[in-house]
Amino acid sequence: MWLLPGLWQILIALALFSAGTRLPASLRIAGVWYFLAGHGALILAHEAGLSPWLMGLPFGLGELLVALCLYLAGRNPG
Repeated sequence: MWLLPGLWQILIALALFSAGTRLPASLRIAGVWYFLAGHGALILAHEAGLSPWLMGLPFGLGELLVALCLYLAGRNPG
């Protein structure tokens, strides 16, 4: 059960990377964020146990980053 937050974040990162040809290029930054946060969550959950912060904080920041990337890509359609 302690693997769930980290693996979920890594799978979101892989989804962003695989859809990279259809999405704005700036979303790769969010993919890198989710990938690194997922690995960090796996390390922290293994050492400290499962915490809701390991799921909420990376996803909250990641979704804000995705929203910012999409907003900026919409302002500059080139």
